[in-house]
Amino acid sequence: MKKIIALILTISFLFASIVTSFSNTTNTKFADNKDIADYAKNAVNWAVNNNIIAGYENNTFRPRVEMQEAHWTIILTRYVSLGQVPVAKGNEHWADPAYRVAQDLLLPFKGLNSANVRSNAINRGDVARTIAAAFGFNLNLEQAVEFMYDNEFSAGTNPNLRNYSTYGVNSSLTRQDAVVFIQRINNLVAQRGGVNYRGTFYPIQIGNVPGIKNGGSTFTTQPDFTRFAIKSANETISDVVVLVRDNKPEIRLKTTNALTHKVTNLPSTDKSVTPDRLVFDFDNAKFDITNKSKLLSNNTMAIDINNEIVRRVRASQFEVNPFKTRIVLEVNTFANYRVFYDEVNKEMVISFNLTDAPPINRGQDRTYGTLNSINLNYVQNREVLSIDGLSIDDINVTTLEFPKRLVIDIKNTEVATSLLNSNTMNFNGRVAKVVRVSQFQPEQNYANTDKVARVVIDLSENVDTKDFTFEISKNSLAIYLEKANQAVIYRETGTSNSTLTLNANQTTNYTTNYDQFSNILSIFVPKNDINLAPTLTSINDSYIQHINIADLSDQFRVEIKLKNRIEHIILSPLNTKEFTIQFNRSATKYSDILIVIDPGHGGTQPGAVSPNLRLFESHIVLDVSHRLNNMLLNAGFQTYMTRVGDTTVGLQERADIANMLNADLFVSVHANAFTRPDVNGIETHYYPSEKNPMDFRDNKSLAQIFQNEMLKSLIGNNRGIFARENIVVLRETKMPAVLCELGYLTNPIEEARLATDDYRQKSAEAMFNAIIKYFE
Repeated sequence: MKKIIALILTISFLFASIVTSFSNTTNTKFADNKDIADYAKNAVNWAVNNNIIAGYENNTFRPRVEMQEAHWTIILTRYVSLGQVPVAKGNEHWADPAYRVAQDLLLPFKGLNSANVRSNAINRGDVARTIAAAFGFNLNLEQAVEFMYDNEFSAGTNPNLRNYSTYGVNSSLTRQDAVVFIQRINNLVAQRGGVNYRGTFYPIQIGNVPGIKNGGSTFTTQPDFTRFAIKSANETISDVVVLVRDNKPEIRLKTTNALTHKVTNLPSTDKSVTPDRLVFDFDNAKFDITNKSKLLSNNTMAIDINNEIVRRVRASQFEVNPFKTRIVLEVNTFANYRVFYDEVNKEMVISFNLTDAPPINRGQDRTYGTLNSINLNYVQNREVLSIDGLSIDDINVTTLEFPKRLVIDIKNTEVATSLLNSNTMNFNGRVAKVVRVSQFQPEQNYANTDKVARVVIDLSENVDTKDFTFEISKNSLAIYLEKANQAVIYRETGTSNSTLTLNANQTTNYTTNYDQFSNILSIFVPKNDINLAPTLTSINDSYIQHINIADLSDQFRVEIKLKNRIEHIILSPLNTKEFTIQFNRSATKYSDILIVIDPGHGGTQPGAVSPNLRLFESHIVLDVSHRLNNMLLNAGFQTYMTRVGDTTVGLQERADIANMLNADLFVSVHANAFTRPDVNGIETHYYPSEKNPMDFRDNKSLAQIFQNEMLKSLIGNNRGIFARENIVVLRETKMPAVLCELGYLTNPIEEARLATDDYRQKSAEAMFNAIIKYFE
């Protein structure tokens, strides 16, 4: 909130300069004036008189045409700058000056990064975010909609039910409607003297400024905006990278000239909650990172180093009037450092290396990734080598003969110490036999300063490397060492069944046997009629534990280990080329009930991180959710998890999934955190449906059931149930929904409990018992 207030003091005062300074006189002279709707005519007149809109060259306004982003950028920047947006010059695009003003005001227009989208139609969601930003609030889409409602800037598409779904974020906006938005905002802010956000009122001061036309406004005083106008930055920081030399970090800021700065030491009062920090403020420096993919959703940057000196680096635009970029180093110790400007690379450097080392000529700016682990797996009967770490995205691959080897060089990557200590792995797979890893010393193919992680794979001699396929994601490289086996295809076909298909080379005779005692289904097929190889493949989904293919001299046996309460149906004749079996859950009294389990956070949003054990909330709740999912499946429920791995899923997307599936119950799983380590306990959140006459869910009683069951199973303080109106996954779901907080990661006792299998299992059992009780 302090950051929001800081932005309010710098940007929303600029709004104070405009909310009472516009004229409402005269009528428009547009040739298509008759096409302007009656409700919009006053707003269009007002906007024309105050130089907010000018229309097209043929003297038309085109009021019913969809508003393009470029035009909305001009309208909004003209409004917040009292019409003082420069005119395009020379070969400039006519909207370039407005986009420059928008950039200075930190308005989140997509056209700032891509000129190709400037002609795209804006929607109501774009309007909400840019208007909130103009008042100094850097909000996500859901928050921006909330801001529009808080200030009555919009009534949404249903005035009787104001929520995210009724706002119409994806609905397009006509040119006349956009102007109506601007006038309504001007009038409401002028009347109230400020804006609201989440129950807090932010006043905008009004003063006397001569020379600004009043034009019939009921206000007799004008805002003094000149003192609050945003000043231009002298320098721009276009990148932040971290290098480590001799285990000593260097933080490098890309900028064209040296920057003045101030340093503040912030010792922690409780290192279990917050670390010691070094804060560097660089004056007259605009934080404008060229590669926007490096930024978090709030336009800040965070780089984890986990070095013995520096744990983490955070960078952000701390102030905009004047511009100030703040670099925060979370440190393990207050070590000696120096700050200097590197003329060779044009970088400000914060270095903990105090020796006069030669300057680094790094070529291109980059942050080193890490190589953490190498594993051999089998996916759909294919051998796969997984190389996992951070920022694995630049590789060179070479094949060597005699003996046959695959050499993979991963650029800009350091090998983790734990992996270097055990750098040879004897996998003895069908293709990959031995894997070795090293921190390769650059040769003629690389620059002297490159860090290269080299992985060498000793291969089976009869393998054809042309069959290899590579899948690169941000944090992993998967090498498929065998062709996809089309002879065995297994897939889930819905929330209640799956299929296994065997594809023979020709029509053949299949035979089957089901052992009820072991719950194993065996399929036998002549060896000469199908391309199979002996292998054990773990499936472990809702239906099957594993598939084991065995060579029985003249035939293959495909052994399928079924989960409990799974039935099978043979869909094909026994004499066929393509043989298919369907797996279904046995009917129980819960068979028609669908539970959506929502493991909180994930991917780029890890949630809370415990101070001592460095446990990620996203990892804990995913583990608990999988345990709950297995219990529900074994009981006969249908289930769906909003994420099954460490992936990023949006809040609205989670609710949309549950609504689309028409689920019967939504359970969101979280772990809590607070600034004080003594705070502890178990709590359950719910949306107060009893306050909404259109919401017929029994959320409160559901939450009480969950809270009671968790208290029975878990040792913890009863913090009770909480009505929460603004939690998206609770508000936007259409079925009964709860959010369970299993304990506080910031409390040492509960942190230790959440780290154990026993506590996680009991947490899952408690929620399972609550679900059973709810449906009794």
